[in-house]
Amino acid sequence: NAAPSITVIVLAKPAKIEQKTESDKKVMYGGILKVDCVSSGLPDPKIQWALPDGTMINSVMKSERNVGSRSRRYVVFDNGTLFFNEVGMREEGDYTCYAENQVGKDEMKVHVKVVADVPVIANKTNDVIRVLYGESISLQCSAKGEPTPLILWFSPTNRAITSGSDKYFIHDNGTLVIQKVQRFDGGNYICLARNSAGQDRKVTRVEILVSPPAINGLIGTTNSMRVSNKYFIHDNGTLVIQKVQRFDGGNYICLARNSAGQDRKVTRVEILVSPPAINGLIGTTNSMRVSSVGDQRKLIDCETTGTPVPRVMWVLPENVVLPAPYYGSRMTVHRNGTLDIRSVRMTDAGQLACVARNEGGETRLVVQLDVTDILEKPKLKSPKMESLLLTVGRTINLNCSIDGSPTPQLTWILLNGSPLQSGAQFKAGTYRCLGRNAAGMVERTVTLMPGHKPEINNRYNSPVSIMNGSVFKIFIPFSCNTYKLFVL
Repeated sequence: NAAPSITVIVLAKPAKIEQKTESDKKVMYGGILKVDCVSSGLPDPKIQWALPDGTMINSVMKSERNVGSRSRRYVVFDNGTLFFNEVGMREEGDYTCYAENQVGKDEMKVHVKVVADVPVIANKTNDVIRVLYGESISLQCSAKGEPTPLILWFSPTNRAITSGSDKYFIHDNGTLVIQKVQRFDGGNYICLARNSAGQDRKVTRVEILVSPPAINGLIGTTNSMRVSNKYFIHDNGTLVIQKVQRFDGGNYICLARNSAGQDRKVTRVEILVSPPAINGLIGTTNSMRVSSVGDQRKLIDCETTGTPVPRVMWVLPENVVLPAPYYGSRMTVHRNGTLDIRSVRMTDAGQLACVARNEGGETRLVVQLDVTDILEKPKLKSPKMESLLLTVGRTINLNCSIDGSPTPQLTWILLNGSPLQSGAQFKAGTYRCLGRNAAGMVERTVTLMPGHKPEINNRYNSPVSIMNGSVFKIFIPFSCNTYKLFVL
């Protein structure tokens, strides 16, 4: 009998690199190098990479380079991809990927070019720019480089300048704009252009020109300050400054000069500025609530004080602005700031604001206007007259509840008619609460009395002798409790 036979078929496929990448690859300086090397074959090919210096690496063996104090590594992933981060000029060159198995071998060569361009600032001269006090100025700083440089500005105090504030703005082309320069804005401004390849810098010096008025009092000469309506110089040398503003403050120099020499006098002008106050109320924002009856006339005061005289306007709902003075068919704003509404409507209800402005600042009086179509005289919810005893250590509240339409305005006053101020202290006595609205007024009186009568501390039990015709004096010490009212 013939022996049985076995046929063995060995399957094999030579190694092949699929989708070979372009032969030239550009990588940014400081960027990431990543080159794919996908292979096929049976059995699976082994992948190795040859570096520009001839070093061979694979997914098991790594290559480490020491650059300065840093250690950077090439990495080959299991799928054959070569990876390197923070590419420098030393990484430029030819990289070869080898795929090999028992039946074949394939390779792919890639030339890596590192693209880098150190920033260069155009017109890199140390400029000196002079600008008048209060004007705006633009500082140029444009740079070229690869990658595109980042433009940074630093102030004379070496602080980084950020764009978007009221003072500074940096355009996309690197130009720095300084708004309304002051004396402290003078100094060296540094423009820094930076990318991954390096940096460049430019220094621009800014000088603020502050030119105080100089008065030339020589006969027959021209007074240079007469060119504007702001200043006028009399023949006797007196300088008149029209409509002074805050920036007019400072030192004014009078200079007298002839062929024999010169003399000068310095006069310092200080501009007095005080922020506005509305109806005697100090603070940026105050509020009050007022009420009115439909079809009636309503006056809302907005009396302002301040230096210089504030400009007044009323802001109505939906941001309707009425300046003072204003004369409309139904609404008037008088010169003293009073808002005059003739024939109040229900639609007038809401939040109004009186705004006063001057060079010292802005103050607002927010008024909540309530409008009702019912007119009801104020009515007391408690007795019209009441007497209360004070006790040491005890807190006492004086109630004054009054109903009415519109809601009555409550006022506490003393017996002599003087109003009680919030936070003040008063002794025992009689106090009056007044409730007023458009329909009338009602009054409630509260009398506070001490809870204990005075006591004599020492009583004389023995008789006292005195000579006929002599002056007789006797001291009687006594004590009593003193009570004070604290008004909230």
